[in-house]
Amino acid sequence: MLSLFSGVVAEERATGSRPLDLAGIALLTLALGIAIETLLAGRTVVHLAIGTGASLLFATSFVAQQRGRAQPILDPALLMQPALIAVALLLITV
Repeated sequence: MLSLFSGVVAEERATGSRPLDLAGIALLTLALGIAIETLLAGRTVVHLAIGTGASLLFATSFVAQQRGRAQPILDPALLMQPALIAVALLLITV
């Protein structure tokens, strides 16, 4: 199965060390953690609304913070590649 997708996404090796992006790690962890907690424990509409809003706020902050960095944790341009979109759609449907 993996051999079908080999060569679809090119591998790239880093040549130097990258600084640790603590703010980006914190924002991404908060966005994903709140989203997961909301999905798992959201019992009321109010809890779902607050959790979704907070998760979106941290996710938006993460994207804005990453766009300003020379070496982002997750390059926003990656999200627009057809191969990554296809894999994401495949994972969602399974």
